[in-house]
Amino acid sequence: MDINQIIEELEAELAKSKNFLWGKKNDKCMELVDELRRNLPTALKEASYLLSQRDKILFQAQESAKKTIAEAEQRAEAILSQSELVKRAEAEADEIVETANKRTT
Repeated sequence: MDINQIIEELEAELAKSKNFLWGKKNDKCMELVDELRRNLPTALKEASYLLSQRDKILFQAQESAKKTIAEAEQRAEAILSQSELVKRAEAEADEIVETANKRTT
């Protein structure tokens, strides 16, 4: 049952229950139902807008997170690659030093 059907059903029930004791209360309830009906489209539009904005923000955050992760992975690879170059250079330097030491002895 959608919200408009609920309002209509509430209005019908209030219309059925009109009697002397509840007259003023019933009239007030009917006024509130009318006000609800008038304001509901605006509230639904606002809620729909807020949901779409939330979805847009979530999407942007996910895209930003993906981009940040990709950049971090690239930096990590660059650091690792640089580290391996340093290790190779150190190994070559050790070999050169060792070779030099062997020649001098």
